[in-house]
Amino acid sequence: MIQRIQSVFLLLVAISMVTSTLFPIWLQVNPDQTQSMEMTAWFTTITDTVEESIISQSNNIYIGILALISAGLAIYSL
Repeated sequence: MIQRIQSVFLLLVAISMVTSTLFPIWLQVNPDQTQSMEMTAWFTTITDTVEESIISQSNNIYIGILALISAGLAIYSL
């Protein structure tokens, strides 16, 4: 039940945590515009923009898991 302002804030936290797992958190393109780095809640990818190939990819699964846990806790607190 959303009766108090605290409940509205908890709902906003839950929505923002779920959307943080769906959209990129950070994107960087080097000054020569030959490489780009994109960080999501699940992985970080370095891409060569000239050849459009992935140079390296590393997991950030802990960010996505923590975001989903915090969203679940906020929804449970409602």
